[in-house]
Amino acid sequence: MSTLVSLVTSRKSSNITDFYRGRSLFITGGTGFIGKVLVEKILRSCPDVETIFLLVRQKKGNNPAQRLDAILKSKLFEYLQESNPGVLRKLVAIDGNMTLPGLGMTPSDLDTVRKKVSVVFHCAATVRFEEPLKTSVDMNVLGTTKVIELCKKMTSLKALVHVSTAYCNCNRDTVIEEKIYSSPLDVQKLINITSFLEEFQLLETLTPKLLHGWPNTYTFTKAVTENLFEEESVDLPVAIVRPSIVIATWKEPLPGWTENLNGPNGLNAAAATGLLQTMLCDSSKIADLIPVDVVVNLMIAVGWHTATHRTNTIPVYHCTSGQDKKLTWEQLVNLMFPYALIYPTSHLIRYPHLTCTTNRAWNTVSKLFEHYIPAHLYDLFLRLQGEKPKLVGLYTKLHRAINALEFFSLHEWTFLNENTKKLSLELSGRDIETFSFDISDLEWSTYFENYAKGMRTFIFQEDWSTLPAAQVRLRRYNTLRKMRNILVLLIAFRISLKLSQTFRHLAAVLFNYICSLVSVFMKIFQ
Repeated sequence: MSTLVSLVTSRKSSNITDFYRGRSLFITGGTGFIGKVLVEKILRSCPDVETIFLLVRQKKGNNPAQRLDAILKSKLFEYLQESNPGVLRKLVAIDGNMTLPGLGMTPSDLDTVRKKVSVVFHCAATVRFEEPLKTSVDMNVLGTTKVIELCKKMTSLKALVHVSTAYCNCNRDTVIEEKIYSSPLDVQKLINITSFLEEFQLLETLTPKLLHGWPNTYTFTKAVTENLFEEESVDLPVAIVRPSIVIATWKEPLPGWTENLNGPNGLNAAAATGLLQTMLCDSSKIADLIPVDVVVNLMIAVGWHTATHRTNTIPVYHCTSGQDKKLTWEQLVNLMFPYALIYPTSHLIRYPHLTCTTNRAWNTVSKLFEHYIPAHLYDLFLRLQGEKPKLVGLYTKLHRAINALEFFSLHEWTFLNENTKKLSLELSGRDIETFSFDISDLEWSTYFENYAKGMRTFIFQEDWSTLPAAQVRLRRYNTLRKMRNILVLLIAFRISLKLSQTFRHLAAVLFNYICSLVSVFMKIFQ
C-alpha cells in the first residue's frame, strides 16, 4: 500500500514546479515571440510563482502597462483569462530599454529586482539579419552586458538562462557541438571598433570584413555574446539555450499559434498567398525547425537544472530537430503546400506554388518571369484603375528577406544535442509531461496542418466562414494558371515552328551554296 501511495505521489510531484514556487523572475524580451509563450507557460504550469517582472519599453505611444494589457488580451492567454485570471496579476511590466544605462530602469525598480529576483530569462535581442552592425552590437552585446551587471548585484540569483541561436556558429563546419566557441574579436575590441567606425561613417563599408565569415550581424553578435558570458559571468549560474529556426506552437497552449511575419512566418505567408514562386534553396538540405513551445519547456527546465546542479562551466543546450526529426527543404515544401490548398487564405494573389533551385542563373530567370513581370503588369493594371501600385514593393521586400536566408537554405549543420537529451532523462514525475521537450512523437504532417490553420487564424486573421469563398478563389486562380501555361506552350510551339521554318530555309540556302562551290571546283579540275 505504501509503495502504491509513493508511486502515485511521485507521478503527481513536480521538481520544476516546486523550484519556481514562491520565486520572482525577471524576463527580457517578454513581449517577443518566445517571451510571450514563456510567460504564458510559467503562469499556467507554475502558478505559484511570486512575481514575473517583464522589461518592456515604450513603443508607438504605448507605455509598458498598455503593451502588457494588449498582450494579455491575445488568443495566447485566452485559457488563463478563463481558467485562472488572478494569476495574471503576478505580471509586472517594468519600464526599461536594453540599450540604455541600467537597462533604462528607475532606481526603485532596479532595487526591487536586485532584492527579489532569483531566476532571469534573457530573451531580448534584435533578430533582423540585415540589421546594421552598430544596432546589433548595442542590443545583443551591450544590452547583455547590462543584464550581466544587474545579475551580479542580485542577492539571491539561482539561474540566468540566455537564449542564443543554434546558428551562432554557422561560419564553422557542419558539426556544431554544445560548447562556446571562441569569437574572432574580443568583446571590448568589437565595441570600440564599431563606435569608432560609426563616428567616421565607415562601419557599413567595413562590416563584411568584421563579420569574419558570418553571413549576417545577428548570428555574429550572438556568437560574440556567448563569449561575453565566458568572460564576464564566471561566478554566475549561467546556461545557454540555442534554438534553431523557431516556428509555431506544437501543442501548448493551443496548436499552431504564431504571430507576426518575421522569419519563417514571412516566407510561409508569401508562399501561401502565391507571392513566392521561386527561391534559391538546396531541397536536399535539412530545414532545422523547432516549435516554440518545445523551446520554452527546455528553457524552464534549464532554469531549474542550472539552479539545482551548479557546474564550473557554462552548459549549452541545443534545441533543434535535425538529429531526431529530420526534415529536408523538399519535404517541408511537400508537406506545407497541400495544406495551403486545403485551407487557402482570402488574401491570395496567385495560385500557391514554389520551385526550389540551386542554380543561381535559373533562379534569376525564374524571378524575372514569375515575380517581376507579373508584379509590374499587376501594378500597371492598378494604376489604370486609379489605385496605388503595391506588388513591386512587396516583391522588393520579399527578395530582401529571401536573400538574407539564402545562406541557410543552401547549407546545413549537424547540431549535437547530448546535453539536451541528458536533461530530458533527468525529468521525473509530472515534469516528464508538463515540461517535455522531447520531439520523438512529433508528426510533421499533423504539425503543418495545424500550422496552416494557425497562419489563417492568427497571421491573416480570417474567420473560418470565409473558407468556402477562398476555395472558390483558389480554383479560379488555378484555372488562370492552367490557361497561362497553355498559352505559354502555344507561344513556345509557334516560336519553335517559326524557328524550324527559318532553319529549313537557311539549310536550303547553305546546301545550294555548297553545291555551287562543288560545281565550281569540278569545272576547275576538269
